[in-house]
Amino acid sequence: LGDGQSQALCFSSLGIAYLVIQEPQKAIKYLEDAFKTAQASGDLYLQGRNLANLSEAYYSLLSFEKAIYTGCLGMYLLQQIASREWRQPAGLITIIQGQMGVEAFQNALQQNRPRIISLIGVDGYDYLPHLLEEYKQLM
Repeated sequence: LGDGQSQALCFSSLGIAYLVIQEPQKAIKYLEDAFKTAQASGDLYLQGRNLANLSEAYYSLLSFEKAIYTGCLGMYLLQQIASREWRQPAGLITIIQGQMGVEAFQNALQQNRPRIISLIGVDGYDYLPHLLEEYKQLM
């Protein structure tokens, strides 16, 4: 398992397994490792999927701010490579927005703005509301 993609897939698989057996805390460790490894290998699909799965793990721990951060990044990266899987994190983010209320959601997103911009830029950050609106129109 010398190459980064294979390592990222292994970490990701372990993280998903922990999600399935409802151990999100353990899942987070492996999914974070999977994201970092995918990032180092330049695999945008694996980065997006791992961020989407991280969002699920954080959501199950009621850590909404982290779920929003990882979910938005995953949604954006997957959409940028034309993967329909961007809808999965978009759906979760929409649920979180409904649970928190629009104002609290916007505040949480704004608090993560510098971190999000460091990964996807200002244009990417500004595109997030458009993606969420597009998702809502698809549903």
